[in-house]
Amino acid sequence: MALIPCRQSKLALRWDESNLFDKLCDELVGEILVRLPTTTAVRFQAVCKRWNSLISSPYFIARFRHLRHQHTESSSLVFRFAYSCDVSCISDGCNQCQYSHFQIISNSNSSNSLLGKVYGESAFRLSYLPCSPKDLQTLRFEGSFDDLILFSCINLNNTNTYKVDYYISNLLTRQWIALPPVAYEDVYVSTGFLCVPPPVDTSHHHKFMVVRLCSGNYAYTPRSRFKAQVFSSENWQWRTLVVSSPLTLEQHIGGISLVAYRGMLHWLNGDCIVVYDPLNTPERFSRIIHLPTQLRTFDIFKYNCFEVSLGCLRVTGVLSENAVNPDPVLDVWELEDYDSGLWNLVYKVRLKNLIHNGLLGSVQCELCYLLVISFHPENGDVIYLRLRTGVVSINMKSGIIERLYPIDMAMLCWADAFHLVDQWWPTALSLLY
Repeated sequence: MALIPCRQSKLALRWDESNLFDKLCDELVGEILVRLPTTTAVRFQAVCKRWNSLISSPYFIARFRHLRHQHTESSSLVFRFAYSCDVSCISDGCNQCQYSHFQIISNSNSSNSLLGKVYGESAFRLSYLPCSPKDLQTLRFEGSFDDLILFSCINLNNTNTYKVDYYISNLLTRQWIALPPVAYEDVYVSTGFLCVPPPVDTSHHHKFMVVRLCSGNYAYTPRSRFKAQVFSSENWQWRTLVVSSPLTLEQHIGGISLVAYRGMLHWLNGDCIVVYDPLNTPERFSRIIHLPTQLRTFDIFKYNCFEVSLGCLRVTGVLSENAVNPDPVLDVWELEDYDSGLWNLVYKVRLKNLIHNGLLGSVQCELCYLLVISFHPENGDVIYLRLRTGVVSINMKSGIIERLYPIDMAMLCWADAFHLVDQWWPTALSLLY
């Protein structure tokens, strides 16, 4: 039994006990910290310089991931919904008349979503970004990669010209980096976010590119050349170039996000998918993949969704077979063979027959607000739709509406969503530059 000198005060004893942790060697402290939950370990980097150095080291991150390798990482759907501004805002020349709000939807039935624990499932605003209150209102999603998300907002700079500001952020750590502003193009623009991860060694940096593909002012004018604004992390600057297409594109639709897949960007363009590889062939489109014949009659299809699910490209079409008595049918096509361009119809869902188990008053009344939001990235049976009451997750195999996420749709003017991976250790923004 340890003896305590009779003249040592109790206050001094308590002070010594409180500093026992500081007397431990770095290896032992690291073994203690590495067993903390992810959100706690991230916060503890701010305790002191020593802890920050330990937790941010490549060894700690590798050890942290190794201890959790047997656990499956979950993912979350980050949904942006925007409301129209009032009439006075429009008369004042508001460029994007929207109020943006954000909501986390867990893709898993479990409560292990890291983002869900931080933000909950209620609407939130990204006030930690270095934007003015007005710019925060117009924030919109442009793309995502793992646990990183790309935001944009349009603002009027000191020279009375509009610029587009881009931010890459990790929602879990709330870290962000700002890209140099780029000239605003008053045309149809589709944006893509392409990120190339480093080797296993986390000390290496990611390479990433942001692409703004300008379609022009007229969406249905046949064209074979397009203007692009391309940002590269290698030289940290934007450049403007002309991109040529191997085929004349009859219908080029702007405002649709470019989908990153196999290290390239994919643009849903009416009756085809245009493949763009800005890393290797920045001045031309690499390939054209034609859509299934059933999806090429663009006028009768609406609300297309184009994303990656289960490692394959998928696209939807919603067809109303009878204009007098609409009976919308949701078709889901999957690119079964990427090299040959072979498509497969994986689901055909008659939406008015969906089973809602009391979540909705009437499916028929909800369909007037129909918008396909997103595929589930890991469960090919599940898709997210926007209806009048809110966002619903639908199991296309069973035809059951599994969950409703209520959102006020009365003044909704825009909605978009991206998936983020709840990685056991968040990507550090320092790895991007």
